[in-house]
Amino acid sequence: LRRTDAVGPVYAVGFSNGAMMSYAWACARPGALAGIGPVAGALTVDCPAPAPVTVVAVHGTRDERVPIGGGRGPSGVDFPALDASLAPFRTAAACPATGAVVDAAPARVDERACDGHAVVSDVVDDLPHVWPGAGPDAGRTDGPLDATGFLWAHLRR
Repeated sequence: LRRTDAVGPVYAVGFSNGAMMSYAWACARPGALAGIGPVAGALTVDCPAPAPVTVVAVHGTRDERVPIGGGRGPSGVDFPALDASLAPFRTAAACPATGAVVDAAPARVDERACDGHAVVSDVVDDLPHVWPGAGPDAGRTDGPLDATGFLWAHLRR
């Protein structure tokens, strides 16, 4: 992907398979994206050397389709755990081993300020395979239970 017009940073945000696409795009086209916002997805492609990029991942602990801890979903696909999906991006951005963790029950946010980027996970207790905060009020807050607002607030930093 090569942009010839000056439109600003490009972000890829997606849910489920769209989340997997955002991970894959960041891996296949290093440097093409300013950030990704995968919701309820996993890294399902080889990604040995992604470019440093901001990643803001949102996932529920009760997601049976893409289990947060990894494992086989009902599709028969074996998914990596959320931490394994984030690992190549944490390494690429020289993130610290631990981040600033905020317990905002029922969510737990782990934000790692890395070398010019951030890698953030927003884990929501008892959330199944859904987009948190979807509906007419989506994006009205930047809290961890409103994925739309949360993603945008963290990606645009």
